[in-house]
Amino acid sequence: MWSSDLTRCKHEKKALHRLSRPKTTYNGPKRGIALMLDRGTFVAIFALLVGAPPAAAQSAYVRVSQVGYEAGRPPFRAYLMSTAAETGATFTVLAAGGQTVFASSIGALLGVWSNSATLTYSVYALDFTVPAGDGYTIAVAGPVPAVSPAFPVEDPATLYSGLLLNTKFFYETERDGPNYIPNALRTAPGHLNDASATVFQTPPLDSNDSITTTGTPLTPTGAVIDASGGWWDAGDYMKYVETTSYTVTLQEIGIRDFPDQMGVHAPLHPPAPPNSISYAGNASGAPASANFRTEAGFGVEFLMKMWDDGTKTLYYQVGNSQDWDNFPGLLSDYDIWRLPQADDDYQGCPIAAHFICHRPVFIAGPAGSPISPNLAGRLAAAFAVGYQLNRTGHPDFANRCLKDAEDIFALATRLMRTRLHRWAAARAVPAACSRSFRLTDIRKRYGTTTWSWARRNFISRCSLPAGICRPGCRSPIP
Repeated sequence: MWSSDLTRCKHEKKALHRLSRPKTTYNGPKRGIALMLDRGTFVAIFALLVGAPPAAAQSAYVRVSQVGYEAGRPPFRAYLMSTAAETGATFTVLAAGGQTVFASSIGALLGVWSNSATLTYSVYALDFTVPAGDGYTIAVAGPVPAVSPAFPVEDPATLYSGLLLNTKFFYETERDGPNYIPNALRTAPGHLNDASATVFQTPPLDSNDSITTTGTPLTPTGAVIDASGGWWDAGDYMKYVETTSYTVTLQEIGIRDFPDQMGVHAPLHPPAPPNSISYAGNASGAPASANFRTEAGFGVEFLMKMWDDGTKTLYYQVGNSQDWDNFPGLLSDYDIWRLPQADDDYQGCPIAAHFICHRPVFIAGPAGSPISPNLAGRLAAAFAVGYQLNRTGHPDFANRCLKDAEDIFALATRLMRTRLHRWAAARAVPAACSRSFRLTDIRKRYGTTTWSWARRNFISRCSLPAGICRPGCRSPIP
């Protein structure tokens, strides 16, 4: 699918975007590893940082969780990475005041890691137990010594609340359209012209992901839709249904499953995360809490604009990032750096900037045609969980979410339908609970993810243990 393809230009721009981000620096020769840890709240970001300072000669690093470790859930683990064998090495954990609170030999060699053909690191486990506290460091004594950055051991609320607020600030800053939120990074709405956007067919691409059309750069369908709202993707101003639907669903699941962290009971004005590099809570226009209800609703409203339930038509992308083979003078999103509000009248909207000022919307296929499962599964899940969150307080909105979820999922692929009905049959789920699912071909690369999301958010929540549909459950959505 075109919306999933990355061009050389996109790689270059994202590389520049990464370089422009503030990040922890160090004097070692190589960049560290980044991992994800899902614990406490599902959003705890587990970023492994590099070890301490000096010298180009240093070849060992201690990696710890930048977020920190949850108090009362030992043992904790850090990692020693060294270009030399660390046989016989020991390590100590030091409190903020410098006193030793734990000491041990390093653990077993776990394997090797490398991002270079000439440089390989041996990775050792450093398992330890300490009480709650802030400002811990780990010092390794051995063939090649190393010291970690400081890290906290705290309760989940202390570790994660500020990070969730940072995350919400990010999404508020990424808002497109008239309902932007003024803050330290935003002073004006962007892409107001998206409210009246022309729809085009997906163009053909060559092996370099360049558009190969002749005669006219893009082929219009004749439709014009309101494509305003939504969030931008990565370091550009593109908007994709695939990424937005995934993001919306995660926010909604957070609200549903972690109401004290991401819902109405999220703490007001949480403190900055321990040892944090930055904290959005101190910025102008920052949110007061990490309650994502409004933000998730903002995302759902955009997705509803991209799905025409009356005609069963899906629009999957706003904006163009590809270059043209036969129209080299036309600008695409990745060609220019600018603020979002500049696009509506970019340099007076000359012909070269036509698709910057008037961003195209791309259609997934003819009305009522099958939908690729990477789009259908995630989009239907976003609407399904939207129904769950709103069925009591906003029933009309919830019922629209439910209808959209059913109709989109019914247009997904045949293999998913087969897996769905086999799963339902094995668990005695009555046909009435799954009758609306008519699906077509599924790509292997998306099958597992899409299937698991569908199963968790539809059938399993619709049917009672005895195999009876929940009251009012016309299809696998609660």
